[in-house]
Amino acid sequence: MRKNSRQKIITILIFAWLIVLSGLRAQSIIENREKPLNKNAGRVVKLKEEWRLRDNQVDFYFKNPTNLKVAGDGHIFCLDENQLLEFDGDGRFQRNLFRSGQGPGEVTRIENYLVTQNEVIMHQSSPNKFVIVNRQANLIRDFKPVEATPRLLAVFGDKYLMAQHAFPQIDKIRKEEGEVLEVNWNLGLVDWQGKVEKIDGFYPTQWFFKRLPTAVIADYLTEIIGDSFQEKYFVFSHTGDYRIKVFDMEKRKVSLVFKRKYHRVRYEPEKPPDERPGMKRLELPRDYHNDVLKIITQGNKILVFTSTLDPKRGFLIDVFDEKGIYLDNFYLPLQIRIRLTELARYPLDIEEDHLLLIEKEETGIIFLVKYKIFY
Repeated sequence: MRKNSRQKIITILIFAWLIVLSGLRAQSIIENREKPLNKNAGRVVKLKEEWRLRDNQVDFYFKNPTNLKVAGDGHIFCLDENQLLEFDGDGRFQRNLFRSGQGPGEVTRIENYLVTQNEVIMHQSSPNKFVIVNRQANLIRDFKPVEATPRLLAVFGDKYLMAQHAFPQIDKIRKEEGEVLEVNWNLGLVDWQGKVEKIDGFYPTQWFFKRLPTAVIADYLTEIIGDSFQEKYFVFSHTGDYRIKVFDMEKRKVSLVFKRKYHRVRYEPEKPPDERPGMKRLELPRDYHNDVLKIITQGNKILVFTSTLDPKRGFLIDVFDEKGIYLDNFYLPLQIRIRLTELARYPLDIEEDHLLLIEKEETGIIFLVKYKIFY
């Protein structure tokens, strides 16, 4: 009897492992070489400033601008304190989409937003709420998901791709110098009624936690970074090594993984900038920078901002096609200094042959600047 039971358990384990292996085979894994196909790779692109805009302290202000996005029609959006600002392609102020409050169409804070051809989707995580307006800023709907959905990643049709995580057990932190804990993220689709469709699989990231006398503070070592692609994919990275995943919305799974041989960049602690009131930065225990710092998609191309920063040439950006083939790379020279640890969240976007970013002068004046890129 025991022998039969043991054989049944072994059979079940083998069957389960075969299922796992079949799932792994379903993912196409592309191993690219260190150098791209383009013989002109490694060039420094030229930037020509088209306009530079500062706030007027009347219609809008720049205080702590973040999360800058360029829409398909060339309009520019920028998140700031109690503001979601919209400008046209020539830098003319259009409107502030932020409506403060807890009523219909109102939010207290925007964690992330997305812009489509017809809509602007705003999301706040606490309290959990979506606000969707049309491109003329008229309210279409707002709703509350039935469960916590802290990260808005992408929009696909009438559903929103979200990321959720289980918070690690910080009560187990005992070391005075802090500890690195794994934070596992799951993906889910939220519809306009607030229903959440769970998607199988999880994507681990690493956070560094440190216990203080009266609190626990944390900062991320790796996080989910990515962009929607061709209206049915989400291209993202969540590890420290050079590994890009393509999530297929129709198949509800990762269908492609691509990599390239990459020389990792050693992490050298930099003196942090002036900290905001109430904020404290941690000294992160790491040997290398994350290989992939930012992902921006354009048409059938995927732009990957790497951790390679040449003082004279700028940031190295890799270019892949929709099949994960390493086509090209180039250096993007910037007039301002951006730390590698800041690039993932730095307000910067590329749309076709234009670069939009926030620049801050030594005097403290903040500008929204548009450059023409000559590839």
